[in-house]
Amino acid sequence: MKYFLLAFLTVSVLFPAMVMAATVGFYAGTFDPPTQAETGMVRCALGDASFHKQCAQIGKPLSRIVVSVNESGVDDTLASARERALMVKKALQKYGDRVEIVTALGNREEATSALLQDRNIEQLVQFIDSDSFQAAKSSPVSQDPRLLWMVFSLKKPGSPTPALDPKTLPSNVKLFVEIEQQPGSSASAVHKVTQSGGVTAGLVDLAAKTVIEKLSLYQEVSEDLAKLQKSLFEESWTGFLRDLKSACPSTLSDKDCAGLASSWETIAIVNEDQINRIDEKDASANFLVYKRAQSEDRWAEKFTDTALKSLQGSASYEKLKPVAADMSSKMYLGYPEGKLFHLRKVSVQVKRPSGEPPKVSQKPVACSAPPGKYNMDIVQYTADRFPKAFAVF
Repeated sequence: MKYFLLAFLTVSVLFPAMVMAATVGFYAGTFDPPTQAETGMVRCALGDASFHKQCAQIGKPLSRIVVSVNESGVDDTLASARERALMVKKALQKYGDRVEIVTALGNREEATSALLQDRNIEQLVQFIDSDSFQAAKSSPVSQDPRLLWMVFSLKKPGSPTPALDPKTLPSNVKLFVEIEQQPGSSASAVHKVTQSGGVTAGLVDLAAKTVIEKLSLYQEVSEDLAKLQKSLFEESWTGFLRDLKSACPSTLSDKDCAGLASSWETIAIVNEDQINRIDEKDASANFLVYKRAQSEDRWAEKFTDTALKSLQGSASYEKLKPVAADMSSKMYLGYPEGKLFHLRKVSVQVKRPSGEPPKVSQKPVACSAPPGKYNMDIVQYTADRFPKAFAVF
């Protein structure tokens, strides 16, 4: 009985590790918004032959696929990480728990390294397009023996040959599917789909478009309202810094807070077109870029990133970031703080038979308040619901 018990305990300890060791797929993208090509590659990794007939066999050895939504810092996306993850989740919801969507793994190289540190992953299969592979293949993490590359070769429009030659690929790289790269697939072109449709309408994943419409993402205000919107943006940034200055001493030392407050004074707000004209010698300066088509959630995300840029990688950053993120979220979430809204003209048309005059009816409305005592700070009430930018406007 002792030997049986010992054998049982040994198997019970080792067997879970054997079961957990798995082949996991990985795909990283910006998803701003998710294009049909991006979600198509993920579906192919899951064995969906509707994207390409070769995909049927690819997904069989994979226990799951991790989809990483890249951080917004490099490309300054128009939607926040949360919004982009929501669009990806909607686009891939039919695959259930075979898809794991993450937003906190950093860039592609950092995400790959983090996954390879998981001992339960026996092999990591990274799905990537040929253009991104050219940039990533020389990174140190790409040399890990547990990493296998599955490259989708993007064929340029009008080009007779694919971007990669299968004969020149190393042994850990498999070239599976050749796909036609659609013109105008950059984020700057794709986001206009909600405004004018046109040639970019077919680029956005259809399921993701429902999220775009529901959250009113990628919407630019008209020229006559752009000045007002930027004023609200600037006012909210100023209010965010004021609140963060007050909260900083409860988290960091007075000296550190004073240094941060001094650096915040050097941050300038510039328009999207201005940033392209800044000299290279000024590239290290602090800027907060205002983009008309960005969402309120992305603006709040940028407030936090910009304010804590000098602390990144330090223990102080980890302490202050939750405080800053909470404060920036309050700049757009809920009423009455929600000042960063999209301004759009709305016209209401009432259909009625031609020639028939409109009918006007009068209904009594109770103007007196219910009995009882009321206490109200009218100054604060007005300030919350009537931002200074409206008064200027």
